[in-house]
Amino acid sequence: MLEQISQGSVYRNKKNGQLYTILHIGMFSERIEGFSTEIEPLVPVVVYMPLYDSKHKIWVRPLRLFMEKFEEPIEENRGKNRWV
Repeated sequence: MLEQISQGSVYRNKKNGQLYTILHIGMFSERIEGFSTEIEPLVPVVVYMPLYDSKHKIWVRPLRLFMEKFEEPIEENRGKNRWV
């Protein structure tokens, strides 16, 4: 699943239709029930930001939840850095 996401990619939220860009992929070192396993205790997380005016500037979400909430990356922006 980590191979599917790249820094700078732009994703559309399935629920609100807004665009977000991936800033980083990280690992959460604490156990999260439903995400951590005995074999893999680290949970991959996505650090992302909205590309619209929002009071919340940076978001962090477990990768699995991110992939459920967002559509595939927008192709014309895939792999391009879009730092704001």
